[in-house]
Amino acid sequence: QHGFKHVRMLPNGVDLETFSSEGHDYAHNQTLLFTGNMNYAPNVDAVQYFVKEIFPIIIQKFPKTRFVIAGQKPVAAVKALANDKVEVTGFVENIADCYQTASVVVAPLRFGAGTQNKVLEALAMGVPVVCSDIGFAGLNIHSGQGAFCETNTLDFAQRVIQLLESETLRKETGLAGMQKIRSQYDWDVLTQKLESYFTELLHE
Repeated sequence: QHGFKHVRMLPNGVDLETFSSEGHDYAHNQTLLFTGNMNYAPNVDAVQYFVKEIFPIIIQKFPKTRFVIAGQKPVAAVKALANDKVEVTGFVENIADCYQTASVVVAPLRFGAGTQNKVLEALAMGVPVVCSDIGFAGLNIHSGQGAFCETNTLDFAQRVIQLLESETLRKETGLAGMQKIRSQYDWDVLTQKLESYFTELLHE
């Protein structure tokens, strides 16, 4: 068998010029956000699951809460979720504006793979995230460092409720995530890491 001697993992990066916040409004606690291409099966399943099973638990506690599904090409099943509490935006010119007005970003994906850019973008904007293990895997953070990982319906709903109840927790979580992104996922940081990989190879 042939093995690979030189293997390094370089994570996804975040454009911190696009996804940055000078001061997120943590006082606002009524908007939940999901972003992504809305013709992508894991995203379609995630918002259907959230609206049908998780969101009803949340609005029992916070009846004025809105859920915004922001992303291009929403399929009919996604459009059908729209009502007085659920907004389906379709294509958004500047998705960073959606993060700026969100209280909590949710990513309850039940299948799919890879690091979720929606989670990285939210963390970069200082928005607290609640996600499944699929959205959380590969982030190299502990639960609470910007994002909380919850793997069942009730725990997911309760974590969102906990964040909506506490401006302090929203702010602490959001700022921790922002710091983590700037130290690990800024493209400038990743470029330096890639250069160090090449330097290492040259000197072996």
